[in-house]
Amino acid sequence: MAMPVIVGAWSECAGFSAQQAGLLAAIESSGGVVASLFISLTLGKLNRNRLAYFAIAVAILANAISTQLDGFHITSVFRALAGFGSGSIYALGLAALAGTTHTGRNFSILLFAQVSFGMIEINLYAWLVERAGINGIYTSMALFLIAAATVIHWLPQATGRQSKAAKIKSRKATLNVVPWICLTAIFLFYVATGAFWAYVERIGRNGGLAADFVTGSLTYTQILSLLGCVFAGWLSSKLGQFRPLIASLLFAASASYILVLGVNNISFVAALCLFFFFWKLFFCLFSFYLYLYLYL
Repeated sequence: MAMPVIVGAWSECAGFSAQQAGLLAAIESSGGVVASLFISLTLGKLNRNRLAYFAIAVAILANAISTQLDGFHITSVFRALAGFGSGSIYALGLAALAGTTHTGRNFSILLFAQVSFGMIEINLYAWLVERAGINGIYTSMALFLIAAATVIHWLPQATGRQSKAAKIKSRKATLNVVPWICLTAIFLFYVATGAFWAYVERIGRNGGLAADFVTGSLTYTQILSLLGCVFAGWLSSKLGQFRPLIASLLFAASASYILVLGVNNISFVAALCLFFFFWKLFFCLFSFYLYLYLYL
């Protein structure tokens, strides 16, 4: 959620080039991708609590060692491990939420928590960078993981039973290629949004915008993510998914194009507003489509 500030800290405090900082962001995120695959393969075979404690230990150790590193290649190794550990925790959390009774409501709460904490995190990390550099961020990550470890004993375990809806989903996902096409589209969409999100702070700073203005803009425009989700639900009930999905892609693409035309206070805020509103709109609409296709 605070990747723009982290990329900026890698560039300004750790001495990495903008290209290297972007690569580190990609490597850390790739650790999360590997983690999601790892959790999907081991979820029904291993104890969730043990998986969680193992993942937390890996991430804490990786963040602690990162504070002592300065070379790009060795740093990338431990950022990948940090991404794997943290990504495993996130994947376990999603699996736990997916098994709850009020799944839609609980995922909405998750989204609200993510956006709310993201607003806090961007400001917190900007403050930490000024006082402790990139090591302040690594240390805070380790502390957050320690806090997570204190609630692992509440993590629900798998029941071993598969609901009728899950069986339908499993059968359709196996026999039909449409869900895989949808997941591929989401993957490609996140490649684009990930590139924008990782570098948007650097774009603003290199465009001559004040650091406080960039941080504030990144913080408060995130509120539009929540509005995007609400709007997606309304559009889905009125127009279905197809036309709103195409429109959301066009508007999301315009967020990058606005910055191509020039970076100033107005264009920067406008690009962020489009980005936060329409990337979440797209994600929610696609999620609605997958749910309707697999379950109905």
